Amino acid sequence: MTTPSRRAELRLHVIHEEDLPGAFHDVPTLFQKWGLHQEPQECVWVVAYDANMTVRTVMEVARGSHVRAEVHIPTLLASVLTTGCERFMLVHNHPSRRLVPSLGDRELTIEIMDAANACGLYFEDHVILTPNGKWYSFEEHGLLKRADYIEHSGAARKAASDR
Repeated sequence: MTTPSRRAELRLHVIHEEDLPGAFHDVPTLFQKWGLHQEPQECVWVVAYDANMTVRTVMEVARGSHVRAEVHIPTLLASVLTTGCERFMLVHNHPSRRLVPSLGDRELTIEIMDAANACGLYFEDHVILTPNGKWYSFEEHGLLKRADYIEHSGAARKAASDR
């Protein structure tokens, strides 16, 4: 007798531009609208947006078990770079309903920040969603700090573009 195999399921959501939020602050609401906060497996998405803070792309980059998902950082960064955007946030769900970030979530955030800084990308936030609709923002809780040279170069670039 053979046992049925367990397979991770990767869903492709076709997103039309009019379905994207106008600003990246609306992302948790968008994920709730799509029902992604209730996925039974831990999933990781990258949300890429432009300098005007307009969301351009939402991509699932990892899907795991009910307690963790393995994120391949080069794949994550490649997904941002292929959009032509420099800014992104990471969003993942906690099917366990645990709102606070785990040690693994914190370590992953540091690794992504280091890699994003090395590529000249702006890693703006890491958001955790729970099935009951609550969400946790690393940036709002002071756990995500951008590198000084990224902040200064962005301010210098903005000042140059304002001229």
